[in-house]
Amino acid sequence: MVEAQYTTVPAAIFRLRTELYARSSDGAHSIQVSHRALAAAIGCSPGRIPTLMQQLEERREIEREPIGRGYTIRVLRVIVNRKNGGTR
Repeated sequence: MVEAQYTTVPAAIFRLRTELYARSSDGAHSIQVSHRALAAAIGCSPGRIPTLMQQLEERREIEREPIGRGYTIRVLRVIVNRKNGGTR
């Protein structure tokens, strides 16, 4: 049996990931949402959202596709360890 390895996630990334998962929980897994709406939901500045989403993209937790002036965000499911905010 392989033991799971967890990595810690900074709080803002964890809050953004949680918000994106909540918004995609209808089974569609693809959402369109503004940076301003995400920032208000997680309590940070809208200017910080692109950097946080880039980090989630690098971790293969989301995929973004440019649409006009925004993005369609596809949320990729991962196992979340809610106790320490890590993923495996």
